Amino acid sequence: MALTAGVVLHRLEPLISPVFSALEDGVLRTDEILESLAPNSKGERPPDPHVRAALIRMFAKQTLDDSGRQCEFIREELAFCGLLVIFDSFRIRVLKTSDGCLPGPGRSITRQRFFQQSFDDYLELQGLDESGEVNLIVYWRIVGKNRIAATLACPKNGTDRGRWAEFYWVEPIPHPATAAVLDADDVLDEEELLEDLPIHLLDLELTGTAEGE
Repeated sequence: MALTAGVVLHRLEPLISPVFSALEDGVLRTDEILESLAPNSKGERPPDPHVRAALIRMFAKQTLDDSGRQCEFIREELAFCGLLVIFDSFRIRVLKTSDGCLPGPGRSITRQRFFQQSFDDYLELQGLDESGEVNLIVYWRIVGKNRIAATLACPKNGTDRGRWAEFYWVEPIPHPATAAVLDADDVLDEEELLEDLPIHLLDLELTGTAEGE
């Protein structure tokens, strides 16, 4: 079966709800802690924005591990509370973005290697099945009180010292509380997909270099 965005979302369906719940719980618990702290001279909580992101990831990992294993997955330990989940034949990095844009891998060599997914061509990606392993990225952002939005991306490359990101495809993830993931009958077939090959090339400023973000 071709690994179109719709097909991948369908295969990830058992994992999507636990990941959303874990991230939103991480936001809730982190904000409860930070709101109890006195702000600095600039009125910031905390003074370093990376602190909040790291706390969210830490709590999200705990919630995901304690979720009762709604589905079978493996979570790898990464530096700076980074979140990487192995599910099905996918290795999935969960990365935060503040503005909804999809940043490049930054200066992290480990993350740059994760972005380097050099299939011979797009048709080879289309032909992969359970026997192949594909790197994916879930970009997420806070959109309301303890509410997140997320986007699924299949990386192709990260260049220019991590400032550029190129993807085979990018697809919004429906929130489990408001919409169902596409059913298999709703997925575009290969001919429809290949009529308009979705390649995204972004030139974005680095927003941070911490490995876990």
